[in-house]
Amino acid sequence: MNRFSRRTLLAAAGGSLSAVWLPELHVAKGQDDNVSKRKLLFLYANAGWVARNVSMRPPWAPKEWSDYKYYDFNTYLQPDDMEWEFDLTDSRLTEDDFSEILRPLYRHRDVMTVTEGCAMLTTQIDPYGDMHAKCHLQSWTGEPSIAEHDGVASYSGSPSTDQKINEFLQLTNPDHRSMDFCPEFAVNLHEWLYRSDGSGGVTRVPVEIDPQAAYDRFFGGSVAPGDALGQNAKLAMGIALKQFDELAPRLGSEDRAKIQAHRELLGSLHEKYGQVVSCDSVVRPDSNAGLVQFSPEKRVADIQAFADLIAAGFACGVTRVASLGSLVPPNDAYGLDPSVSIHHEYEHIISPEIFFTDMATQDWLDKEATMTRRGVLQAESVAKIIDTLKAVPDGDGTLLDSTLVVYMNELAHGNHGSDHYPTIMFGSGAGLVKPGRYIKYAENIPNPYGRNVGNEFVGPAHSRLLVAILQGFGLDIDYLGAPSLPGKAPHSGVEGTCELSGPLPRLLGPNT
Repeated sequence: MNRFSRRTLLAAAGGSLSAVWLPELHVAKGQDDNVSKRKLLFLYANAGWVARNVSMRPPWAPKEWSDYKYYDFNTYLQPDDMEWEFDLTDSRLTEDDFSEILRPLYRHRDVMTVTEGCAMLTTQIDPYGDMHAKCHLQSWTGEPSIAEHDGVASYSGSPSTDQKINEFLQLTNPDHRSMDFCPEFAVNLHEWLYRSDGSGGVTRVPVEIDPQAAYDRFFGGSVAPGDALGQNAKLAMGIALKQFDELAPRLGSEDRAKIQAHRELLGSLHEKYGQVVSCDSVVRPDSNAGLVQFSPEKRVADIQAFADLIAAGFACGVTRVASLGSLVPPNDAYGLDPSVSIHHEYEHIISPEIFFTDMATQDWLDKEATMTRRGVLQAESVAKIIDTLKAVPDGDGTLLDSTLVVYMNELAHGNHGSDHYPTIMFGSGAGLVKPGRYIKYAENIPNPYGRNVGNEFVGPAHSRLLVAILQGFGLDIDYLGAPSLPGKAPHSGVEGTCELSGPLPRLLGPNT
């Protein structure tokens, strides 16, 4: 387990107080300071989107924005040259105008960025695993796997984007550790996070599934149930809270309110988990005691607990990189019996191309509606996580202002689709991304898969989004997997190059 040195904890929890929390004492000096403030939170869900219920068009959109329908057999042989964006904060947009899955996120529209039309093109160069395995890995690595096991899953050959950044930060801060959490019920066969193993290879990142264990690991020292909190952590927390109390009377009302909010965050964190900020021995309680394992209630409680820990970790300088996945709720949370084989009976058959055929029976539509309800629940969880980050001051803004939250899914849809792939982001990452926009990319690149289960033409590589994030944190990386891929639309014979180099166009903010 990780243990932070006394010096590191004191600096994070107490010594960095003025730099993190008082805007007049911490003046930004340009891009370098922005890079040093950036934080990354990766939210992940597996099994695919319901693409039709993520996409949205504003009521005033011109007709041509909707003329081309991806997955429609009448248009799938043609390129879609339409590229546009609109302002999610436009006063004409109501909550009802948002697509069903985006609707729970309406209150965060000013800090949200939605992309439509990217494609997970790097799966084309991955020789191992089934499509689920490829997309689990590619979604956050953008690079091929190196081996296969049991004929289905595969192993990554590269650290995931979050871990590349974590390892980069460790070059100057060896004590830096990423926070990687996952509700217990969501752990499955495929893995999405990988890190370097110290011998030239990579290994899976061990995710923490118990909020109490996560608390002990990052805030209480590495202690066993019933043991005292680590002395270093107790001293650090105690000193931090004492500093808050001593400094507050000397501040103006605005800064005093920010300091108090930070103090309350740490205090509530300890209270929530039965911990008291004290040098006395404190017993670690059970995690979410009284909640049924794998129940919807435990999922909600665990996700919120992890969100609180991540916010505290960001605020206290314990980490700048965190992940939380998978956000997929258990069956009974959205009306299905727990015994239902959700993967084969629902996820696999919800292919959006069926909607454009006579196979779109009522049974298919009912199952699509069920998967949409799942997507809505996931979005509701995401919205609450954003609420948490918005509530914590950071400099002259909030934690969300300095954080880039990236919400991704394993697939474009559950029937192995990897093109027309949406992503949802929140915050600007201290100016890395310009938020408040819905961006639709042209899909006119000859598909390197040929036809596969998508159209003959695709949009820009999603790996370029990962490149933008990596560069935004200071890494000198211009592409993942390969600099480009050849593509050819087999029916029309159109050939072209799928560019994998450089950051995703239209995405970046003013400080990049």
